[in-house]
Amino acid sequence: MKLAPISRNAPAQILDGLTTAVISLDANLRVVSINSTAETVFGVSRRYAIGELVSQAILQLQPHASRLREAMR
Repeated sequence: MKLAPISRNAPAQILDGLTTAVISLDANLRVVSINSTAETVFGVSRRYAIGELVSQAILQLQPHASRLREAMR
């Protein structure tokens, strides 16, 4: 049996299928990816959020910005 190669988009498709909100950040706390559930929960479009600081893109997370920075250290 021959297995099909995994697409580069497979991780994003898997995350989009989750009912849990998932937001990926880079070392500077900029949004790298956001799944469909997070878009719905936080009321933000991934087109708007990707590349922005998480505290600016998702206003509900502003109070947690200092904790996120500390976690990254």
